[in-house]
Amino acid sequence: MVEKAISGVQRMCVVDVRTEWWLWGLMCHASSFTLQPEDRVVVAGHPVTLSCAVAGYHGIVLWTKDGLGLGVEKQLPGFPRYSIVGDHAAGEYSLRIEKAELIDDAVYECQATHAALRSQPARLTVLNNSVS
Repeated sequence: MVEKAISGVQRMCVVDVRTEWWLWGLMCHASSFTLQPEDRVVVAGHPVTLSCAVAGYHGIVLWTKDGLGLGVEKQLPGFPRYSIVGDHAAGEYSLRIEKAELIDDAVYECQATHAALRSQPARLTVLNNSVS
């Protein structure tokens, strides 16, 4: 964590010394969530989207599932039903799950890694669609 006064405003950023010039020039500003994921309930087999938007941020966004990183690409390798959707230029990084399955029942979080921001956790509850 590094503190630096820029234009009279004290700011804190996580900085990798090797790329400090890039992070201070591009990432170290007042980024904040404008939309955070909320708890959702979905019936298995249906799609669901967990929302995430970060104002003033153009870095890497990572979604986690029960604390484990899912990846940072639009199409998440290893998770063929998952994708990051939205206008990234506008700071939109929502997680879309096609055909939810019981294994998707978990706690999810959106992280703007270079700004050291973590969203509120959101519980996704997947209901079994079988009728007894």
